[in-house]
Amino acid sequence: MRAQRSDVYRGRRPGERRSLGIRRLVGLVAESYLRLGDGDEAANLLQEAGSRWPDDPRFAITSALARAANGHVTEALAGLKPVLEGPAPGSQALGLAVRLAAANMATADDHAAAEATFRALATKLQASGADMPPLAVRWIGYLDKR
Repeated sequence: MRAQRSDVYRGRRPGERRSLGIRRLVGLVAESYLRLGDGDEAANLLQEAGSRWPDDPRFAITSALARAANGHVTEALAGLKPVLEGPAPGSQALGLAVRLAAANMATADDHAAAEATFRALATKLQASGADMPPLAVRWIGYLDKR
């Protein structure tokens, strides 16, 4: 495949333009599933896309949101793990993870492990310099007083 002149000038590799189009298409199909109320199917599609393009955190974040919306908080948090363990997780992913970890504490069988996960994620979010969600601040206050 020959590189197009516009791709070369923008620093793209040949075929990258098509890959960006496919990523957008996957996002639109997943959004359609969400609008139709089929969050599990959207999450499965996004999870598959995230494994194909691991450098793009949008898929893991949106998949986590879809799973959480369907009541699968533990699965949503687990789906964010690759992004959170990456070299520089964004504040968006960290903020979502803290919120999911707080929700997970309410339903977890192993409350001590859920609390440890929540505290570790909250510490990581604070270290990133991002604002702590008010819900997380209240949870930390509650847990520190116990």
